[in-house]
Amino acid sequence: MPLPGLRRLGRMRCWSRLRPRRVGILCSIRSMGRWILGSFRGKSIFLYFGYTRCPDVCPTSLSFLTQALSELSDEELQKTVSIFVSVDPQHDTVESLADYVEYFHPNLIGVTGTEEAVAKVAKQYGAQYYEVELEGSAFGYAVNHSAATYLIAPDGELRFIFPHETPPEVLLQAVRHLNAGN
Repeated sequence: MPLPGLRRLGRMRCWSRLRPRRVGILCSIRSMGRWILGSFRGKSIFLYFGYTRCPDVCPTSLSFLTQALSELSDEELQKTVSIFVSVDPQHDTVESLADYVEYFHPNLIGVTGTEEAVAKVAKQYGAQYYEVELEGSAFGYAVNHSAATYLIAPDGELRFIFPHETPPEVLLQAVRHLNAGN
Protein backbone atom coordinates (compact mmCIF):
# COMPACT_ATOMS: atom_id res chain seq x y z
CA MET A 1 0.00 0.00 0.00
CA PRO A 2 1.36 3.43 -0.88
CA LEU A 3 2.32 5.91 1.76
CA PRO A 4 -0.31 8.49 2.60
CA GLY A 5 0.40 11.72 0.74
CA LEU A 6 2.78 10.31 -1.86
CA ARG A 7 0.71 11.68 -4.72
CA ARG A 8 1.14 15.21 -3.37
CA LEU A 9 4.90 14.91 -3.85
CA GLY A 10 4.81 14.92 -7.63
CA ARG A 11 4.47 12.54 -10.52
CA MET A 12 7.10 10.09 -9.26
CA ARG A 13 5.74 6.71 -8.32
CA CYS A 14 6.77 4.50 -5.47
CA TRP A 15 6.09 0.82 -5.54
CA SER A 16 5.15 -0.87 -2.32
CA ARG A 17 4.76 -4.61 -2.23
CA LEU A 18 1.21 -5.57 -1.38
CA ARG A 19 2.60 -8.60 0.41
CA PRO A 20 5.94 -7.70 1.92
CA ARG A 21 8.48 -10.44 1.37
CA ARG A 22 11.32 -11.40 3.60
CA VAL A 23 14.69 -11.24 1.92
CA GLY A 24 17.95 -12.84 2.97
CA ILE A 25 20.35 -10.08 2.18
CA LEU A 26 24.05 -9.62 1.96
CA CYS A 27 24.96 -12.70 3.94
CA SER A 28 28.04 -13.28 1.79
CA ILE A 29 29.12 -9.73 1.10
CA ARG A 30 31.71 -7.90 3.14
CA SER A 31 32.45 -4.32 4.09
CA MET A 32 35.62 -3.36 5.89
CA GLY A 33 36.09 -6.99 6.85
CA ARG A 34 32.73 -7.39 8.60
CA TRP A 35 29.79 -9.52 7.59
CA ILE A 36 26.90 -7.27 6.73
CA LEU A 37 23.25 -7.14 7.68
CA GLY A 38 22.71 -9.62 10.47
CA SER A 39 23.62 -6.81 12.84
CA PHE A 40 21.15 -4.45 11.15
CA ARG A 41 17.99 -6.37 12.01
CA GLY A 42 15.61 -3.93 13.65
CA LYS A 43 16.68 -1.03 11.41
CA SER A 44 15.27 0.32 8.17
CA ILE A 45 17.72 -0.34 5.35
CA PHE A 46 18.13 1.58 2.11
CA LEU A 47 19.82 -0.64 -0.47
CA TYR A 48 21.26 0.50 -3.80
CA PHE A 49 23.19 -1.44 -6.46
CA GLY A 50 25.79 0.48 -8.47
CA TYR A 51 29.51 1.00 -8.95
CA THR A 52 32.07 3.66 -8.11
CA ARG A 53 32.98 4.59 -11.69
CA CYS A 54 29.34 5.17 -12.67
CA PRO A 55 29.36 8.61 -14.31
CA ASP A 56 25.84 9.81 -13.55
CA VAL A 57 23.13 7.42 -12.33
CA CYS A 58 24.81 6.37 -9.08
CA PRO A 59 25.92 9.86 -8.04
CA THR A 60 22.40 11.18 -8.69
CA SER A 61 20.67 8.41 -6.73
CA LEU A 62 23.14 8.62 -3.86
CA SER A 63 22.82 12.42 -3.76
CA PHE A 64 19.04 12.12 -3.44
CA LEU A 65 19.48 9.50 -0.72
CA THR A 66 21.99 11.77 1.04
CA GLN A 67 19.50 14.65 0.98
CA ALA A 68 16.88 12.43 2.62
CA LEU A 69 19.31 11.10 5.23
CA SER A 70 20.44 14.64 6.04
CA GLU A 71 16.89 15.49 7.12
CA LEU A 72 16.76 12.67 9.68
CA SER A 73 17.41 13.43 13.34
CA ASP A 74 20.24 11.62 15.14
CA GLU A 75 17.64 9.33 16.72
CA GLU A 76 16.14 8.53 13.30
CA LEU A 77 19.60 7.90 11.83
CA GLN A 78 20.29 5.33 14.53
CA LYS A 79 17.28 3.40 13.20
CA THR A 80 18.43 3.63 9.57
CA VAL A 81 21.22 2.03 7.54
CA SER A 82 22.12 2.74 3.91
CA ILE A 83 24.07 0.19 1.86
CA PHE A 84 25.68 0.66 -1.55
CA VAL A 85 26.34 -2.75 -3.15
CA SER A 86 28.97 -2.70 -5.89
CA VAL A 87 28.04 -4.55 -9.07
CA ASP A 88 31.66 -4.21 -10.21
CA PRO A 89 33.53 -6.43 -7.75
CA GLN A 90 36.50 -6.81 -10.08
CA HIS A 91 37.25 -3.09 -9.70
CA ASP A 92 35.54 -1.88 -6.51
CA THR A 93 37.47 -2.98 -3.45
CA VAL A 94 36.33 -2.55 0.13
CA GLU A 95 38.80 0.33 0.41
CA SER A 96 37.71 2.11 -2.79
CA LEU A 97 34.07 1.74 -1.77
CA ALA A 98 34.80 3.25 1.65
CA ASP A 99 36.45 6.23 -0.06
CA TYR A 100 33.55 6.60 -2.51
CA VAL A 101 30.68 6.51 -0.01
CA GLU A 102 32.55 8.95 2.24
CA TYR A 103 31.66 11.69 -0.27
CA PHE A 104 27.95 11.17 0.32
CA HIS A 105 26.84 10.47 3.90
CA PRO A 106 28.43 8.92 7.02
CA ASN A 107 25.43 6.57 7.26
CA LEU A 108 26.24 5.02 3.85
CA ILE A 109 28.20 1.75 3.81
CA GLY A 110 29.88 0.40 0.67
CA VAL A 111 29.95 -3.37 0.26
CA THR A 112 31.31 -5.84 -2.25
CA GLY A 113 31.93 -9.55 -2.55
CA THR A 114 32.71 -12.19 -5.12
CA GLU A 115 31.00 -11.95 -8.49
CA GLU A 116 28.84 -14.92 -7.48
CA ALA A 117 27.83 -13.38 -4.15
CA VAL A 118 26.92 -10.04 -5.72
CA ALA A 119 24.90 -11.79 -8.45
CA LYS A 120 23.01 -13.83 -5.85
CA VAL A 121 22.06 -10.77 -3.82
CA ALA A 122 21.12 -8.74 -6.90
CA LYS A 123 18.88 -11.57 -8.10
CA GLN A 124 16.96 -11.57 -4.79
CA TYR A 125 15.93 -7.98 -5.50
CA GLY A 126 15.50 -8.21 -9.24
CA ALA A 127 18.44 -5.83 -9.73
CA GLN A 128 20.09 -6.31 -13.10
CA TYR A 129 23.54 -5.40 -14.37
CA TYR A 130 25.97 -6.32 -17.11
CA GLU A 131 29.30 -5.13 -18.46
CA VAL A 132 29.55 -3.21 -21.72
CA GLU A 133 32.85 -2.79 -23.57
CA LEU A 134 33.91 0.80 -24.14
CA GLU A 135 36.34 1.10 -27.01
CA GLY A 136 38.81 3.91 -26.58
CA SER A 137 38.05 4.31 -22.88
CA ALA A 138 40.75 4.15 -20.24
CA PHE A 139 38.43 1.94 -18.20
CA GLY A 140 37.68 -0.46 -21.05
CA TYR A 141 34.14 -1.15 -19.86
CA ALA A 142 31.11 0.25 -18.08
CA VAL A 143 28.45 -1.53 -16.08
CA ASN A 144 24.87 -0.95 -17.15
CA HIS A 145 22.66 -1.49 -14.11
CA SER A 146 19.15 -1.00 -12.82
CA ALA A 147 18.82 2.10 -10.70
CA ALA A 148 16.14 1.35 -8.12
CA THR A 149 16.55 2.13 -4.45
CA TYR A 150 15.15 -0.57 -2.16
CA LEU A 151 13.85 0.05 1.36
CA ILE A 152 13.73 -2.86 3.78
CA ALA A 153 11.65 -2.62 6.95
CA PRO A 154 13.11 -3.26 10.41
CA ASP A 155 11.51 -6.72 10.37
CA GLY A 156 13.59 -7.65 7.31
CA GLU A 157 10.80 -7.38 4.74
CA LEU A 158 11.30 -5.57 1.44
CA ARG A 159 8.64 -2.88 1.56
CA PHE A 160 9.46 -0.27 -1.08
CA ILE A 161 11.16 -0.10 -4.46
CA PHE A 162 11.81 3.45 -5.67
CA PRO A 163 12.63 4.30 -9.30
CA HIS A 164 15.66 6.37 -10.26
CA GLU A 165 15.33 10.05 -9.39
CA THR A 166 12.70 9.53 -6.73
CA PRO A 167 12.66 12.85 -4.87
CA PRO A 168 14.43 12.93 -1.49
CA GLU A 169 11.15 13.93 0.16
CA VAL A 170 9.60 10.62 -0.85
CA LEU A 171 12.57 8.61 0.46
CA LEU A 172 12.42 10.59 3.71
CA GLN A 173 8.69 10.06 4.13
CA ALA A 174 9.02 6.32 3.49
CA VAL A 175 11.84 5.72 5.97
CA ARG A 176 10.06 7.75 8.62
CA HIS A 177 6.93 5.70 7.96
CA LEU A 178 8.86 2.45 8.57
CA ASN A 179 10.83 3.78 11.54
CA ALA A 180 7.52 4.74 13.18
CA GLY A 181 6.54 1.08 13.15
CA ASN A 182 4.28 1.10 10.09
